[in-house]
Amino acid sequence: MSNYGDTPDETPQDPYGQQPPQGPPGEPNYGQPYGQPYGQGPAGTAPFSVGAAFGYGWSKFKANLGPILIVAVVLFAVVAVIQILQYAVSGGSNTAFEVDPNTGQLESTSPGMLGGSIIASLFFGALSFLAQLVIESGIVKGSLDLTRGRAISLGTMFSGIDFVQVLIASLILAVATIIGIVLCVLPGLAVLFLTSFTLYFIIDKGMPAIEAIKASVSFTMANAGTLIVFFLACIAAYIVGALLCGVGLLVAVPVVVIAQAYAYRTLQGEQVAA
Repeated sequence: MSNYGDTPDETPQDPYGQQPPQGPPGEPNYGQPYGQPYGQGPAGTAPFSVGAAFGYGWSKFKANLGPILIVAVVLFAVVAVIQILQYAVSGGSNTAFEVDPNTGQLESTSPGMLGGSIIASLFFGALSFLAQLVIESGIVKGSLDLTRGRAISLGTMFSGIDFVQVLIASLILAVATIIGIVLCVLPGLAVLFLTSFTLYFIIDKGMPAIEAIKASVSFTMANAGTLIVFFLACIAAYIVGALLCGVGLLVAVPVVVIAQAYAYRTLQGEQVAA
């Protein structure tokens, strides 16, 4: 309480009555009060657990089945159409083979429009990558909105996303992951793990690509013990979804992404909408 004549306390309060988190000068702050360990949010914040994250993901998936399933179906449909086009342009079922009389080797005589050229493969590969990136970003945006208690629709899921930064970050991470996989696989898996929250920081905090990658690495390293188990559970969910004739991925993908949004919020001490 201030006395009469004192300068009033103009420190803003957040919507939940908590003081804004303060960090050391010059250091980024991702919602975690300075000096407070990750995973221990402010009063009223539920403690994180893998079961709670997936339970939250499943409940929000069921409650928002319409828009989430539409986006998931569109994702798979777009990828399927691109693959069909690539198959047709590269020769598809018209591909024929003959034995070269000079070498005795079996060679392709595909009459396809581009003859299965490297250019066609690169073009359709890039097209598929961009389509998946846009739709994945929409699912992440929708998941973040759900954790804020906001209603989602196809319009809101794709609005307000800086796709330039999303693309830059994704290209950097794709190259880093490929290099890591070439270097005995494990480094590639480490890259996937440490940078798994990059899109969340770009879309939620408006960070540029490099800063978002750094933030994801710092965040996962600070919560490594908890998130390694969560990361393995996410991989298991994807595998189970893929084994169910691929249809299971229509459920696994959104549930996992929403669970990641829950982990992202909870481990930073941020409130998550019920």
